[in-house]
Amino acid sequence: MHPNLNQHVQIETPGARPLDDILRDIYARRGLDRPGGRSRRGWSSRATLQKCPYLYQQTYVNGVQGAASAALETGSIFHAYLANHYLNMMSREHRDECYPMTPEILRDELLDGGAHAGPIMDAWQLYEAYAFRYENDYLRPLAVEVAGVVGEHTCRWDLIAAVDDAQDGVQPGTYIVETKTTSRFDSLNTWTNDGEIVGQLWIYEYGGYAEAWGPLRGVIMNICKKKNPDFQRMIIPPQAWQIDGHGRDLQQWDLLEQLYRTTGMWPRSRASCVTKYGPCALFAHCADGTPLDLPPTVDEDVA
Repeated sequence: MHPNLNQHVQIETPGARPLDDILRDIYARRGLDRPGGRSRRGWSSRATLQKCPYLYQQTYVNGVQGAASAALETGSIFHAYLANHYLNMMSREHRDECYPMTPEILRDELLDGGAHAGPIMDAWQLYEAYAFRYENDYLRPLAVEVAGVVGEHTCRWDLIAAVDDAQDGVQPGTYIVETKTTSRFDSLNTWTNDGEIVGQLWIYEYGGYAEAWGPLRGVIMNICKKKNPDFQRMIIPPQAWQIDGHGRDLQQWDLLEQLYRTTGMWPRSRASCVTKYGPCALFAHCADGTPLDLPPTVDEDVA
């Protein structure tokens, strides 16, 4: 067995409810739409198809579900705290009634609702450090956890924000702000060619969103280090040739998916069985026929 096969740490709190169910209930009780959630046909599905058609079939066609991951839940809860943080900033700016949910309320209701306590408190420690670090944040929120769409392709932007005054390395204008939690800062330059980020730029450009929020200056990668919390932001400017090429690439992958669906043939890509993050969640299944009850593929380093 591969030495890293158990890197997908499952959560074993007895009686804990699924995080998505708890979040849905918390917001529904207040008559609110839950901020965030998965986009309908976002980059995660395209990335899975590119890695391994068989993994895509099991995940997105057959609906194979897996156990919860502590890293994924921590990242999801941290994003939920940040969504409430910036929604409250928006309500104060517009002098509306206060948004009826705060990070503190959400933390307490997650605990009361039966979610796993470890990820809740790990995310809270990171959020408290973030709120202190950016107490005087130069980001002015324009939209929080908003969906973007071009044709059948979707994304969900964590934050659309305006920078009103020039900062060190940041020009005034409108930015997509994409938050990632990570265990280290040694691979930040990889985001400049990341399909999720280029795809968000593509959807903003070709979905007509400049009409609502103005021409886009770029993406601010809002990187949050989980252990011994630390924070960095980097700018990814839009490049027309890269954005247009991404759109053409997606068309080709859509055609290839149709071929797989039409023929019913979804080949395994064994070149993707093991990556720098360890083995695919279906590694044992494809290696020795283990039933499909492993956790979903989760990037334990960046979520």
